[in-house]
Amino acid sequence: MTILPSRPTRLVTHIARIAAGIALLILATPAASAEAPKTITIAFPGVGIGGKQFGGGNAAAVVHVQRRLEKAFAKDGTRITWEFYKGAGPAINEGMANGKIDFAYLGELPAIMARSAGLDTRVLLSTATGNNTYIAVAKGSKIRSVKDLKGKVIANFKGTALHLSANRVLAEAGLSERDLKVINLEPANAQTALATGQIDAMVSSYNLLLLRDKGIADIIYSTKGRSPRLGMQGILLVRGAFADKYPDAVKQVVKETVAAAHWSSQPENADALYEIWSRTGLPARHFKTEYPPETLHDRLSPRLDGYVQGLLRHAIDDARTYRLIRRDVDLGKWIDPAPLQAALVELKLTGYWQPRDAGWHPAKPKSRDAEGKAP
Repeated sequence: MTILPSRPTRLVTHIARIAAGIALLILATPAASAEAPKTITIAFPGVGIGGKQFGGGNAAAVVHVQRRLEKAFAKDGTRITWEFYKGAGPAINEGMANGKIDFAYLGELPAIMARSAGLDTRVLLSTATGNNTYIAVAKGSKIRSVKDLKGKVIANFKGTALHLSANRVLAEAGLSERDLKVINLEPANAQTALATGQIDAMVSSYNLLLLRDKGIADIIYSTKGRSPRLGMQGILLVRGAFADKYPDAVKQVVKETVAAAHWSSQPENADALYEIWSRTGLPARHFKTEYPPETLHDRLSPRLDGYVQGLLRHAIDDARTYRLIRRDVDLGKWIDPAPLQAALVELKLTGYWQPRDAGWHPAKPKSRDAEGKAP
């Protein structure tokens, strides 16, 4: 005799079948973290001469001009938006805090200031090391050295990597900001103020080479050829909430940046690289002077090795010394090395850039170079 299942038993079986179907559907559907974002917004600190929407001096400019991200995300329908902020690092920090920026190619100080203030960001790779700081005075000025700046009016862009570098340069000369009258001006306005005699000197980067060539200014100081600790460090940051939601997108952005750094560091591409950077309005010859072909391999290395981590650790310490931040930054927790390591493996570039220690020497095989472990 066949015994028919009771109604409750039939109901349980029916629910079980539905649950099994839902489980299969869930397994077949990509998880939220694997979904591609609809848009990705990338920020670059500053604009080119005359407001040109281009950057220079790192592999980020290559990623932008060669539309590497647009091509990589085309299959996902993700729209890539590039934002060039005249307000540089401070403006980018505000945009990240408001969730309007997902990635930023940024100098170390504004990134450190934001992290110290509690903004959740992750350091993904190095974009350029050894970026130099210059100090210029009006043509014919009697100011000849950094020490001569005592009591003078000098313009600097506060809250940017230039701000930290200038403090280091002053300290090397036995001065501090208290010994000068420092006013906060972005580079374009500072150049006008210098040319019209409203200020005695200004701090900026290699864009001052153009003022020198035009006979408007004399350069009295450069960090070029001096200790790397005096200059500036570039990094790629991602907003923490974006990284948590779209880890695959983060990996792709890192991969394309590493690929661009590889292309940029090859000697046969040097002239093409300088042409890309010259879209900022600064002549290619100035980039070639600032970034000689033989230095591109090391300076554009994306590795978060002992050398880069040492520079970042020094920057954090100096920012506290000069009272630019109040709270320390845990470098080990800030760096996320996994996407970079994955990119190096996938692109077969694990041996292309040798890890360096804090003194820019090849790291020992058994050392704790392990990118991601702070020295």
